Amino acid sequence: MSKRTLDAFLLPSKRCKRSSSPLLEQSSESPSTHDSYPFPISALPFNLDAHILPASKRINNLKDLDILSFTPFIQRSASHTLFEFLRNELPWYRVEYPAHNRIVKTPRFTTVFGIDDTGIFAGDGSIVENPRFYSTQILKVYKCTPRPIPSCLLRLKRYVEKATGEKFNFCLLNYYKDGDDSISYHSDDEKFLGKNPCIASLTLGESREFLMKHKGDSSVKWKTNLVSGDMIVMRGTTQARWLHSIPKRKFAGGRINITFRKAIVRGGTENYNQYNIGSGNCKVFKIMRKLIYSLSMEWKADEDAMLNVLTPEEKPLPSHIIDTVPIAVIGGSGFYSFDALTPVAKLEISTPWGSPSSPITIAKTASGTPIAFLARHGPGHTFSPSTVPYRENIAALKSLGVKIILAFSAVGSLQEEISPGDFVVPTQVIDRTKGIRPSSFFEDGLISHVSFADPFCSDVEEVIDSVRVDGLKIHSKKTLGREVTLICMEGPAFSTRAESNLYRSWGGDAINMSCLPESKLALEAEISYGMICMATDYDCWRDSEDIVTVDEVTAVMTGNVMNAMKILALLLAKCERGLTKGLGEKRKGQMKFSIATKSDFISKAAKEKIAFILPGYWS
Repeated sequence: MSKRTLDAFLLPSKRCKRSSSPLLEQSSESPSTHDSYPFPISALPFNLDAHILPASKRINNLKDLDILSFTPFIQRSASHTLFEFLRNELPWYRVEYPAHNRIVKTPRFTTVFGIDDTGIFAGDGSIVENPRFYSTQILKVYKCTPRPIPSCLLRLKRYVEKATGEKFNFCLLNYYKDGDDSISYHSDDEKFLGKNPCIASLTLGESREFLMKHKGDSSVKWKTNLVSGDMIVMRGTTQARWLHSIPKRKFAGGRINITFRKAIVRGGTENYNQYNIGSGNCKVFKIMRKLIYSLSMEWKADEDAMLNVLTPEEKPLPSHIIDTVPIAVIGGSGFYSFDALTPVAKLEISTPWGSPSSPITIAKTASGTPIAFLARHGPGHTFSPSTVPYRENIAALKSLGVKIILAFSAVGSLQEEISPGDFVVPTQVIDRTKGIRPSSFFEDGLISHVSFADPFCSDVEEVIDSVRVDGLKIHSKKTLGREVTLICMEGPAFSTRAESNLYRSWGGDAINMSCLPESKLALEAEISYGMICMATDYDCWRDSEDIVTVDEVTAVMTGNVMNAMKILALLLAKCERGLTKGLGEKRKGQMKFSIATKSDFISKAAKEKIAFILPGYWS
């Protein structure tokens, strides 16, 4: 159930105050507009002139192969910034088309801009015949709706043309959102490209393996790993004699591939629009950037925040961070990575209880607040609810200085009014785990008895309860007028019908497998903990319902990803502001009064161990 969630959203708006940056020089072009665009397309907000590296190496040591390799063509750090910009600012399409009596679903997002040699865009945006081919400029009619190249891509095209000595009239882009997106072996040798076409391919974002094989002899192969900023130019007989592909790769992140090409006749324009735009709606990845700034315009983002880019791929992200990290997000089933912000560090933390279920990714908001992300079940869902290292997870977050945890979880609904796709904010929990999960930090002769009357921090609960998203039902204490009770069962199997009806008779509203001991451990670590649950099914209490399956759960989660993104965006903004007003301090110091063991009887080893989460208690 590898699902990508939380697309980038904390990039600066035009109204944000900016300062100069040593990385990229600012630019202030106006957005590109045209009737064929679904929305105005922003110009590059930075100047890439100083980050273009035109040196190339020719690769022609194999039969019929002629490639120019630029490694890199755009400096690594600048290329990652460019990746984030294009992913957020361009319209993307997941095209479906009929072929051989079936519907083919393109396994990646695509978009395309340009027009073939026979047409040009007039000053008013209309399309006329190119005077180089026709004696007069009359209106030229296409079946599709060609789109002019926006300024952000036009500038890139000029860099590529200068470096290669070639001329291009199309920018065709592929966005591989994760390792499941791919493109099979093919060649770009369509007749509308002419004989021996030249195609330049620029990689941005995640590195991916690029495979090639000879059409006449499949044993003749070539491959390379394309890293962000790299560009290869396939020319001569390469397209006519070779095939190339980007295979699937487990756990890969997002990658954009920009291909610059030249179509010489109308068929090229028709073809590229049909198979890269189609007739469906576009996907806009910048929606959360708009949302977060419309809600929090008092934030002052500077250029450094906007250009908070990934470290070059050949260098790992920093494995340490100096700042304390006040807010953490724990992702549950289907929520294995944190794409909301560009990472600034990836931490492998060792605790006295062991290592957490995943590396902890650190990112920063536009105003500079560090945010931690941890995948509860591991990046590839390798931990069952019973084997999740809950103590290690909470201890690792506490060691970073985390005060607030926003935990996400998929749940089954136990009430008719909570429909699949709705969100639930629990206030109480009933423990139906079986005692096989380590549930306390206090052991080895150090005994604590702490009140668990309120398993969720009321301050965080109130923040979550204040979130409202148009068209989305969020069931909470405020909306239901009563406590919202979550049943936490052992799993990993779902409930029997008898169990499901029993939980309903107890007043249960929803059921999951991961709230405990996570919320209890957060309490012991004095962290303010709140849970946001998404109902994916009706469990099995409904006689009319089919049994619960993982596929059904995943389908609902996938369909509601945008709502989860909206909620998290709102929560991060509210929690960040709340930190200045004492949010996250409610549980501070409460464990001092819970220790039952007399100090003289507590071993030095036990004191040192508990000091990892509660420093200073026995200093």
